[in-house]
Amino acid sequence: MSSNIYKRAARKKLRFSFKGNSGCAVEDLFDLSLAELDNGYRALNAQKKTMSEDSLLSESKVDPVLELKINIIKDVVETKQRIADAQTRRTATLEKKARILEILAHRQDEAIEKLETDELLALIDQKDEEVEDMDE
Repeated sequence: MSSNIYKRAARKKLRFSFKGNSGCAVEDLFDLSLAELDNGYRALNAQKKTMSEDSLLSESKVDPVLELKINIIKDVVETKQRIADAQTRRTATLEKKARILEILAHRQDEAIEKLETDELLALIDQKDEEVEDMDE
């Protein structure tokens, strides 16, 4: 459904005009903060409520373009929230991985410190050979 609303918006050359944002295109909505998008959503919803007030004398109709704008803002907000959630999870995962690597490095250091002198000298010789092999 979401790709359909963007296709309709592109065909209609839809622009959003609400407090602080005059004539912004659909793609510009992704540059707005969640608070700005919420303000726009509220403004559009207020227009919708005004248009759909009950009347005994006339049938109320909600403008389909207004509905489209509301649905687009909802989708943009949901998309931005999903992206923010994914970034938060990614950051937490990377921090945990970094902590695990710190612990691993500490344990490896402890293991090396427990080696006997002759074992340490053998490790140095081994590393020297590896460096020499890299130089060739």
